[in-house]
Amino acid sequence: MLVLIGNLSLLISIFHSIINLLNETKTIKYIHIFTVFSFLILILLNINTDISVLNVIEYSNSKEPLLYKISGTWGNHEGSFLLWCTVLTSYSFMLEYFLKKIDLNILKQTLQIQLYFLFFFFCYSFFTSNPFLITYFQHIDGFPLNPILQDIVLSIHPPCLYIGYVGFSVIFSLGFILIKLNKVNFIYNIVGLYKFKIDYYYKSNLRLIYLYIQFFLSFCWSFLTFGILLGSWWSYYELGWGGWWFWDPVENASLLPWLIGLGLIHIFLLNLADVSIKNWVIFLSLFSFLLTVIGLFIVRSGFLESVHSFASDQSRGYWLLTFVIILFFVFLYGIVNIFLKKSDEIVIYKVFFNKNITKDVILLNNLFLIVFCIVILLITLLPLFLKILNLQERSFGPSFFNELLVPLFFPFFLLMVLSFNFKTLKKKIFIYNFLKPSFLFSFVTSLLIIFLFFYKYGSVISMEEILPWFFILLSIFGILYLFYNNIIYTVKNYISVLSHFSIYLFVIGATSSSYFFLEQTGVMVPGDIQVFNNGLVCVFRNLNQLENLSYHSVFGDFLITSQSNISDNYLDNVKGILFPERRFYYINEFFSTKSSIYTNNFYDIVVILGEGSYNLGWFVQISIKPFLSFIWFGGFLLVISSFLMYLKLLKIIKYIS
Repeated sequence: MLVLIGNLSLLISIFHSIINLLNETKTIKYIHIFTVFSFLILILLNINTDISVLNVIEYSNSKEPLLYKISGTWGNHEGSFLLWCTVLTSYSFMLEYFLKKIDLNILKQTLQIQLYFLFFFFCYSFFTSNPFLITYFQHIDGFPLNPILQDIVLSIHPPCLYIGYVGFSVIFSLGFILIKLNKVNFIYNIVGLYKFKIDYYYKSNLRLIYLYIQFFLSFCWSFLTFGILLGSWWSYYELGWGGWWFWDPVENASLLPWLIGLGLIHIFLLNLADVSIKNWVIFLSLFSFLLTVIGLFIVRSGFLESVHSFASDQSRGYWLLTFVIILFFVFLYGIVNIFLKKSDEIVIYKVFFNKNITKDVILLNNLFLIVFCIVILLITLLPLFLKILNLQERSFGPSFFNELLVPLFFPFFLLMVLSFNFKTLKKKIFIYNFLKPSFLFSFVTSLLIIFLFFYKYGSVISMEEILPWFFILLSIFGILYLFYNNIIYTVKNYISVLSHFSIYLFVIGATSSSYFFLEQTGVMVPGDIQVFNNGLVCVFRNLNQLENLSYHSVFGDFLITSQSNISDNYLDNVKGILFPERRFYYINEFFSTKSSIYTNNFYDIVVILGEGSYNLGWFVQISIKPFLSFIWFGGFLLVISSFLMYLKLLKIIKYIS
């Protein structure tokens, strides 16, 4: 009965979206109610382990903890796409609520765009990825969720990502409305009729639309940041390969809209009375959701191989490809309206070389972000293009991405440091920034800190090793100069200070852990010792086994100490005891490696136990990663700063309403 109600609720949502598209009046309320109801029914079916439903059989087991029964709802293609639709209706409902404060005609046009999105995604979910399909085969119980997915962090990772992804649909719709508003204003200015009335209508609504774009952007971007951070953190401590970013196609799919969202956030720091800035807002608003849908295609089409991919049925990918193509032509329509409307106002070279350095640097950094997105997207899709052209297939790993993007990131990061700290000065006196006491103090202090780094980690021998030192130098300088200059204005400017401080921490952590890590791999047996250059010692003390109802575990006992000579008093210098595991799951019939991590917030020690035997020994990888915790500190501070911006904008919206 519940299955029928869930299916019927989803079908009613489709019909309601059609009716609203055809009607003059637009409302999302009933669509939202039925979609949420449908998703709640799917959760209830998973909790009860209803073995009459195919989706429940494949991803829910009666003996699983309640949390993983619920997270199993979105741990698969069908259920997660229904979650996508639910989040989309929630955003559309929020949009309808807030846009009631604007002109009714604008509300109708914006909801019209959202309804097109809803209609397509509902049809895709119901006809190709229906989570309520019934099976007539008899089953005693369902299959449990993949054991490596049974994690609290990963349970909340997908919803956070979807709240981030789907929010860009609202930004797209509002950006498209800005194009129509610009057309109305342009036409009436030429004709000269009702100019005062049109100007008032245009400017008042325009300000509110810009405010709502900022509002929804800060909300969805903070959740997207949080979702990416949780996924990275989970892969670091769970997957057993010791890394936090693999440049996998699905990881790249989440990074693309994040980068464009970052650029859009900074565009709002500039004067929106400038025509070129208005058009940047429109361009980035449209581009962000286009990249989101391309990412959706990458994840769910089955055309690209990824450890994160949901769908293996490529026939469903053609639906998404059709939507990507349609949205791409809509995007082109918007670009044509932006850049070909009045050539004297929107010539590219007129965007740059202004009296204030802030605009130049922010726009240049936006160009860098767009270049990053295009490069990442092309490399991600290149294996698919090679496959279509029947050429030799190849994949591009992390080293290829790093070698290509890290040199591009350096000028971007340099501009970021300068743009924030030098933002108040004109070009003519820009050079005097470098003679200020605050600059000299920060620069000299950061050089001294870098010298200590250099002394500890050895000599520089190649350009590949020079760049990391520059990244750390800039980050330390940025932190010192940031607080030196803003100590008085921190209360007023706390969001910008916190967000830039978080980026500096992230860069220090990412650079140090990626370039200055120490690693030893080899076959070890209990009693073996690994000694590192920095004085740390890893002792393989013992190997144990553990039998569980669902898996068999072999786990090592490793002691980390700073005592180079193992003697009677070596326990006085113990840093930690680690227990890396290698599990075999009976039902799923696969091996899983679980790393064990010791951290003191300044460096992480990661021990991974691989394949082996009692006779020949066990493959062991031991890594020391300096300042890796700064990645998580910086990331969570960035989430906090973006959410504080959302609360600030919410307060403004409540005030004007």
